[in-house]
Amino acid sequence: MNMTFNKLLFVVILAVGVFAAGGGAALAQTEGSVLFISPHRVDIAPDGRIQELNVANKSDVPRRYDLQIINQVMTESGVTERRDTFEYSAEKMLKFTPKRFTLEPGERQVIRVMVRRPKDLADGDYHSHLLFREVPLRNQERDGSGSDGKQKASFEIQALYGVAVPIVIQHGTVNSSMDIVSAALAKNEQGNAGLGITFSRSGNGEAAAHLSVVHRLPGKEDVPVTTEQWVRIYREVDQIQKFVRLTPPEGHNLSGGQLILTLVKDPRSPEAQVIATTELSLP
Repeated sequence: MNMTFNKLLFVVILAVGVFAAGGGAALAQTEGSVLFISPHRVDIAPDGRIQELNVANKSDVPRRYDLQIINQVMTESGVTERRDTFEYSAEKMLKFTPKRFTLEPGERQVIRVMVRRPKDLADGDYHSHLLFREVPLRNQERDGSGSDGKQKASFEIQALYGVAVPIVIQHGTVNSSMDIVSAALAKNEQGNAGLGITFSRSGNGEAAAHLSVVHRLPGKEDVPVTTEQWVRIYREVDQIQKFVRLTPPEGHNLSGGQLILTLVKDPRSPEAQVIATTELSLP
């Protein structure tokens, strides 16, 4: 039997949460399909053992998913890359159910994530990612005779994708801190103006903080000049470098005065704790 595939198969793995907000849901979309996952990361406290994720098929066709634990390690450039294992992997501590499921359009599924910590586990946090990988469904099959008289079958496979959700297991006493080591004016490969910032992390856990940058001129109100964003540094790396694009309001002259960079622990709190700040003079 000959098979004709009417569409190419694409697999796109999205590492969610490296530079994402610390709450909410993950939304991954390709042409003709949408997978909704909430929350977009799983944090299991030192006394926690079970967490749940809610998944919904937002497309208009059935979708099937395989689940597996993978290891994503952060590099000094602030991005993650897949590894077989690493020192702070949570892979062997995690179990989940179900391992495969099919969702009809609009249907939802609850994923239970369970952790079992070994007795000799050192204090700190450990992480891996739960990968939701779409697997092919035969959406259409039709039989017919070709010019050679032989029966042929045609299968149509929609574009497929995957979403990797971070899972962080805390154990014992976990502490971490973040700082701004340096900042300088820079341009990226596309020629966009921005800042090259080096962040540092210390402690036995992941560090996370909310970054904002304003332009300050004497006698005037501060003007935000970047998109505010979360910065996360996983435990396996002590320092990362990031390019942050400068996006001042239209018509704002970004010269003179100073750029003020601020890291805040929780900007949603009425008493947001500033954990680091630095100033950069502009020509």
